Amino acid sequence: MRRLFTLVLALTLVAAACGGDSEDTTTSTIGDAATTTTETPTTTAAETTTTEAVTTSVAASGRGGAACLEGTWILDNDAFVEALVAAFADSGMEPESLDPNDGTYTIELAADGTFTGTRDDWGFSVVIPEGTFNITVNGTEMGTWSADDDTLSVTQTGTDVSVSATVEADGQEFELPEAPVPIPEAMQTDSTYTCDDDTLTVTTEDVTTVMTRA
Repeated sequence: MRRLFTLVLALTLVAAACGGDSEDTTTSTIGDAATTTTETPTTTAAETTTTEAVTTSVAASGRGGAACLEGTWILDNDAFVEALVAAFADSGMEPESLDPNDGTYTIELAADGTFTGTRDDWGFSVVIPEGTFNITVNGTEMGTWSADDDTLSVTQTGTDVSVSATVEADGQEFELPEAPVPIPEAMQTDSTYTCDDDTLTVTTEDVTTVMTRA
């Protein structure tokens, strides 16, 4: 049990190092549409006329800034775990391994400014010398979102999320009444972001979240 207490204490210290608000800035650039006109003279026996050929060049997606954020996004679990590994290392306690499970974390940013984040058996496991910590999250969180070309803000207004946490040590598995570390959020208020047709990248503190459009 002393090893179990050491494990929980160590994870709690890591949580303190990974948490916190952020105020970063980035720039999302919208490609401007450019229109060019060329005149091609056409000559016939009777007369000479001028035909206008119009070509339009548009940015690849036609989207950018806040408008690009609208839609449904699925968290890239592997990229998210890589960011968490870096956060653990910065705290001075690098885990032997940190792996995602097979669950999904889906986020919908609706055009009306509502936000829905749904986790379906989403979670991860952390292996440190003292044992293995497992966490699984299910449920939905609701809220609102807004953005400009620099930042994304998300405000949670309700949640029915449930968390299952266990720790394996000394050949035994123990259920914990609650997770001893904060459950990472894919988005938080005042996060920086970049967005295109297929990928949304959000950075909060030192954790970068990568999502693909559903």
